[in-house]
Amino acid sequence: MAPCAIAGDAGVMRRDTSRVLALFRRLGRTTHLMSARLVDCDCCDSVYVIPVAWRESGDSGWWIRVRCGECAWVRDVEVSNEEAKRFERHLDRGVQDIAIVVARRERERMIVDVNALTCALRRDLIDPGDFGR
Repeated sequence: MAPCAIAGDAGVMRRDTSRVLALFRRLGRTTHLMSARLVDCDCCDSVYVIPVAWRESGDSGWWIRVRCGECAWVRDVEVSNEEAKRFERHLDRGVQDIAIVVARRERERMIVDVNALTCALRRDLIDPGDFGR
């Protein structure tokens, strides 16, 4: 994967901090990202980060692997149950937003189809025989 840091980039320090935390996790130390939002990508600052794997980490936390939908950056985080619930609520709102957009686009597409059919019927461009096989 290509490096994300660019000389003069204001977000380099934050991304480097994330890499250090990831290194500590790999070394077996537990870290909690209290200040970083799980939905923010450390690489491109997108808010399209989704969980791709997760498991309970002790009685009061979760290990979650998240991936950015825009740049494919992957990171592992350990969070408290409270943070995981906030993340889940955020994801649920995102799913609802997507469902609303899909329904609206489907209605728009159906309106276009109905208008085209109505226009064709009015101009006698089609008749019942066009629909029989």
